[in-house]
Amino acid sequence: MQEKSPIILYDDQCNFCSFWVNFVLKKDTKHIFLFAGLSSQTAKTILNQYPFAKNVDTVMLLKDNKLYLKSNAALEIAKTLDGFLQLFYVFKIVPVFIRDYFYDVIAKNRKQLLKSNGCNIQLYQANRNKFLM
Repeated sequence: MQEKSPIILYDDQCNFCSFWVNFVLKKDTKHIFLFAGLSSQTAKTILNQYPFAKNVDTVMLLKDNKLYLKSNAALEIAKTLDGFLQLFYVFKIVPVFIRDYFYDVIAKNRKQLLKSNGCNIQLYQANRNKFLM
């Protein structure tokens, strides 16, 4: 699958994940990213091409036909955003098993971290063209 823009795959049933999608939308001033909820047909089509990620319930980034998972996805996203967030890419020197351990601790508790609705309806509607169904 050839795509022009990187696609962030996220758990669209999770308020914490929706909060971070809104955060990326605000920081993506170059309008680089597209988004697909894991329950969308777009995500299912993408994941069919990457069988190792079919049952993975985490943030993923499809960029240049490569699928990044967990902390690798988060760091690639941060590297692409404007401003200070690019500085987080220095954590790439930390071994992936250590980064993913901390990622997994947060991911395991993500539904308890933000119980209120993380979705910003106005932000979503203003960027509806960035969400793939």
